[in-house]
Amino acid sequence: LPLFTLAGLIFANTQAAQRLSTLFTSAFGSGQKGSILAVACLCSCFTALTGGSGVTILALGGLLLPLLLKVGYPESKGIGLITSASSLGVLLAPSVPLIMYAIMARVPINTMFVAGLIPAALMIVSLIVFGGFLRQSHPPSHATYLKPSDGNLQHQWMSLRAAAWQAKWELLSPLIAIGTLISGIATPTEGAAITVVYAIVTQGLIHGELKWSNFMHCLAQSAQIIGGILLIMGMALGLTNYLIDVGIPDLASDWVQGITRNPYVFLFALNVFLFFAGALMEIYAAIIVLVPLLLPLAMSYGIDPIHFGIIFLANLEMGFLCPPAGMNIYFASAVFNKPLKLVMQSVLPALMAIFIGTVLLSWFPMLVMTLPKMIF
Repeated sequence: LPLFTLAGLIFANTQAAQRLSTLFTSAFGSGQKGSILAVACLCSCFTALTGGSGVTILALGGLLLPLLLKVGYPESKGIGLITSASSLGVLLAPSVPLIMYAIMARVPINTMFVAGLIPAALMIVSLIVFGGFLRQSHPPSHATYLKPSDGNLQHQWMSLRAAAWQAKWELLSPLIAIGTLISGIATPTEGAAITVVYAIVTQGLIHGELKWSNFMHCLAQSAQIIGGILLIMGMALGLTNYLIDVGIPDLASDWVQGITRNPYVFLFALNVFLFFAGALMEIYAAIIVLVPLLLPLAMSYGIDPIHFGIIFLANLEMGFLCPPAGMNIYFASAVFNKPLKLVMQSVLPALMAIFIGTVLLSWFPMLVMTLPKMIF
């Protein structure tokens, strides 16, 4: 966990965000729809890379909101899109919550990395479609952007190639993190160390953007983040062990199965419960306290631990957007200098969209299990 966090912070404290922003904008086009897709994908990927959705809002918020405003996108919807999309990287490797779930559930980390790929894409699509963010708005008179028909296809292709070349080292970083594990070349700890070395070499030696002072700042940030997680883990594990010792998981299993034996009804009730749990609990505490309690219950309904993990983490993505524990809305309020009420209103459509995506992942296990079965 400390090593993957450090690698992400190294990328967050250099110009990696700008290079990735240029790449995604070139890939999806300069119109409203292209900018919306670029922002949604970039925020999700950057959260996975840095390990924290709050870091994504801090690093990209001031860069992406002007981009959306320039193409005539409403400010409130732009804030809602950036804030909500920054929570979706939890399912993408090498996000810290994904690793923590694998540790708590005692499932292979590389399997969780692969299992999260299709669900992460589904959640992004669900956000922009069901959340209404893809709906175009009439640009004001001062908005300036090129319509797709105005651009020269060859020029766009050349711009995309140039942007991809500039961001090539950042694009390869997830492949380094995942590839070393899937191929069996390295253990999770060794894979994390390789990722850190890769980040230092690419950002420090090749790009020359990681100075010694920046690196020390990344080390301090990593220590603060992991130190906070360890404190949460210490307190949460005490509660978890007590609940297990007094037999709460068995009592909960008997009680729930006495109400319904239908796995679909159970999954819907589980999603509703986790929605409120995510709003009330910090994500790391929720993983440590709830996974040992709920995983045996889910397995009694024939739900695979990998499938349950994706459902669990997808629900906790909504917790980033709900008070009192939803840190994304507080970060967005500070970064965009907007009242908390306005930020909360802007993410309401996203909550419904993410919930729909989570229910789809719950009821259709093939969306989660297809890739792991093909690869492992």
